[in-house]
Amino acid sequence: MKSLNESLESIVLNSLQGVTVEARPGEEFGTIYGLDYLRDNFGRKLITDQGGAQPGERIKLGTMNPDFYGGITNNFYYKNFSLRTLISYQQGGEFFSWGRGYRLMFGTDARSLEGRETGIIEDGINEHTGFVNEQPIPAMISKFNNIFSNQISSDLIFDATNVKMKEIVLSYDFPRRYLEKTFIQDLSISAFGRDLFFIYNSAGDIDPDAGYSSGPTGSALEHNSLPSTRTYGMNLKINF
Repeated sequence: MKSLNESLESIVLNSLQGVTVEARPGEEFGTIYGLDYLRDNFGRKLITDQGGAQPGERIKLGTMNPDFYGGITNNFYYKNFSLRTLISYQQGGEFFSWGRGYRLMFGTDARSLEGRETGIIEDGINEHTGFVNEQPIPAMISKFNNIFSNQISSDLIFDATNVKMKEIVLSYDFPRRYLEKTFIQDLSISAFGRDLFFIYNSAGDIDPDAGYSSGPTGSALEHNSLPSTRTYGMNLKINF
């Protein structure tokens, strides 16, 4: 974006749990902003005497815009059979997953198992002594404070890079000699599947296409989206 009204520093296009998608002069449309950890000049997290991390500056966390995206279509033929495949791909782009944060906070994500018995030792240094933090904190308190109370968002930004098997179509064209004594000129039947599986998904168990809303910035935010749906079906094509 080149410029805004002089009275505006930015326009908030979308928001979720303290994270905003904004339009700012000099930045890409769809840039994501949120809180990072409180850090020293060397980038190390500053930890309290009780072992807890702290919220720091509001920073640019990423952008919803991919570096590039596209698709590859292949067609294979054998006698009266044909097989068509469509693979979609996206390189780059980021999104904020409040769904992941919510599951971590309430212990329904497998990653929340870490530290349940022993507590979590936050990676960083004690803000008073400067020594490496060795003070454990209960996992539930750590997750609740970081994700909900302090709204630290930098750990919940994910790469949207993915390669997906978007569609497979298997077709059979009936030979015309079978149709000579009928009113049918061409007859074909096909079976298809769409959104079948990820060949690669940088975000793991989160579908980057499962946006928070249908607006132009919806893909920048994710909130407890349902599992992606595969679609199967059949087509019958008749030409008279």
